[in-house]
Amino acid sequence: MFWKNKNVQQIINLEERMTAKLDALEQGIASGSAQAADMSRNLEQLQRTVREQGMSVEDLLEEWSERKSAEDSLREQLCEHTENEQHLLGLFEAYQEQFRNMKRFAEGRDESWLAQIAMMERNLEHCRQLCGISLVGECGTEVDYDFHEVIEVMETEQPDQDRKIADVYRNGYLYKGKVRRKAQVAAYSFKKPDGGSTG
Repeated sequence: MFWKNKNVQQIINLEERMTAKLDALEQGIASGSAQAADMSRNLEQLQRTVREQGMSVEDLLEEWSERKSAEDSLREQLCEHTENEQHLLGLFEAYQEQFRNMKRFAEGRDESWLAQIAMMERNLEHCRQLCGISLVGECGTEVDYDFHEVIEVMETEQPDQDRKIADVYRNGYLYKGKVRRKAQVAAYSFKKPDGGSTG
């Protein structure tokens, strides 16, 4: 039981670190966007000043060079933030996969451990929402090809299960409202008792 609690605590710690890094990354990106907008406004002001005061070409070129250097630096920072974001999302995907594997392992073996995992998932949902992450792919929901990739079809004689998710092989998720990864699922297909099928 000790190793289970230790494993759970490690997952919680990992989630907290990931959330903190995603928050810092989002703040950095927002700051970079604001700086880019400020730079654009400053450049427009500079152009007006040149027209109004007849600034010399040499002064303008020097100012432009400084602005260009600042813009290049900002672009590098933005690229670095984007790369960090990709790494953090990769970390989230790996964490989510390990979490799913633990849940699958506990199913049918240890109901108390399964309940604890479910509670942890509920607790972590708020953190995922703060990071702009929403999971997709739950058993029993209707198949939506925008969010799901059906990799197996299972026949059923129950019409109400037709086109519903039977099993999830890999969770998918949305990041900031956009599909980042589709869920890989098995879906039911209604088979009429006479041997026919609806699709």
